[in-house]
Amino acid sequence: MNWQLMADRDNMAQTLEEVFADWHQRCFANSPNVHPGLSVEIRDLQKVQDWYLAYLLTPIALYRLAIPLKVPDIPLPEGWSAAARVDQPCTGLGPALNLKIPGVLGQGHLQYLPEIGHFLWQPLVQNLRRYPDAAAVFAAWEGVIDHRRRTRASMQEQQRCDRRDFLRRLMPAPREP
Repeated sequence: MNWQLMADRDNMAQTLEEVFADWHQRCFANSPNVHPGLSVEIRDLQKVQDWYLAYLLTPIALYRLAIPLKVPDIPLPEGWSAAARVDQPCTGLGPALNLKIPGVLGQGHLQYLPEIGHFLWQPLVQNLRRYPDAAAVFAAWEGVIDHRRRTRASMQEQQRCDRRDFLRRLMPAPREP
């Protein structure tokens, strides 16, 4: 029971947008949670070690998408082989798995689509109705990221100051000549 990987990585952003637009139309087009003014968009697609990472906006949610380039060291749960999932594409969130991806924290939900293979995603924003358009969704998310960066920088600075104070207490005071 192995991970199925995305075979065709040419024009990856366009392929992902087409696959997720089709997936959304087949599975969620009539959901009351759909934002009618949003379409499927892939942004910030980048390769990070053995993964492609991107932000995926659908009319239902904004996700952090993680597509493996090679079989990850994460076992597939029972019932999540490609053969078992091929006829069940409309699962919104699969089982949560611990992510082992540099720079990505927490867990990702397993998903499988035949055109993409197995992948993980994290729902970031699920209620999109308050945003007028995709630019507003991404601007709001960028605000969250900026806040997290500032908080991390502040915490690191505080740790440096705490270490200096600790070391200063251990060091003997300089002697007067």
